[in-house]
Amino acid sequence: MVRVGESLDSYEQDLTLRCLVTEYNRVTLRWFIQVRITGSDIHVCVDYFKTPKGAARRREAKSNGPIRGCPVIVDSFRIPRNYRLFAALAGVRNIEGHSIRFQPRGLPDDCDYTIRSKFYMEVFSRETPVEQYRGGYKWCYQDEAESLCDRYGLEVETYGLIRLIRDPDLHTPGFLQLNEIDQALKHAEYDVSEASYEFRLIRDIMCSLDDQYGKQCSRLIFWFDG
Repeated sequence: MVRVGESLDSYEQDLTLRCLVTEYNRVTLRWFIQVRITGSDIHVCVDYFKTPKGAARRREAKSNGPIRGCPVIVDSFRIPRNYRLFAALAGVRNIEGHSIRFQPRGLPDDCDYTIRSKFYMEVFSRETPVEQYRGGYKWCYQDEAESLCDRYGLEVETYGLIRLIRDPDLHTPGFLQLNEIDQALKHAEYDVSEASYEFRLIRDIMCSLDDQYGKQCSRLIFWFDG
């Protein structure tokens, strides 16, 4: 049923997006259960910005840039290991030594904490009350963070009142918009048809988001382990 005030086109686009995510989860379930984490693997999240409407759209027309608001997270994804794809996207496991189109540029400054917490651990002092810990998120004590800094050359980073340190098992964070993904693959002479079905589904999800909310509204946010 079409929701009140929503066009048929918008409803069909939303349905297409939900079907794509459902199909991704279906085809990757068996692979995810069977995979054994060795070597290097990519961790992927997709988020997007909804195009402002009404008064916000009118304000945007008078401003120097878009009013983007807060990003919306689609989901987190795992895709099968493919070193040629990793090399094209971020130069990771670049066995053939090809140049890459876009150097990894870290997590976006405006990404949601839910995504950031997958890459970082929050740092607490041992005197911090238990009720202040964020349930479900990774964390460590200050003295443990200092030990990680000494051992791996890491740094504690501050975001507002939150202190974070990178998970030492993770590396090379970055993000790409849809057009940048296509440029990176073309630069590496990597045909998207060679990629896994899972990766092509993720690209289709981003295409659907860009069609619905505007070009370059979606982002592929990633990092690697191993």
